Amino acid sequence: MDIRQVIELLVAEGGKIGKTAMPESNYYRTASGLDFQLCRCAMSDPSYRCHEYIARNSRGTCYYVSLNPANGLVTCGPKGYHYSHPDRPECI
Repeated sequence: MDIRQVIELLVAEGGKIGKTAMPESNYYRTASGLDFQLCRCAMSDPSYRCHEYIARNSRGTCYYVSLNPANGLVTCGPKGYHYSHPDRPECI
């Protein structure tokens, strides 16, 4: 799924687009050509409440698009579930 589709899904769930998930953001532009999939690790961890999608670029860096229910923001960037849980192998 491309970044626009993921953002549309998360907005449909009640999210508001944050600065990093807007087309003028460097993170958005970097992630715009990637193929995102649901991060099942984030979804299966009850202590991590973000609804998150993950993709990997050609250099091996993972990017995330997520909805944080605490603040309602949809964000994009390299810091997501696996960044904060380095003990869990990346699920992509």
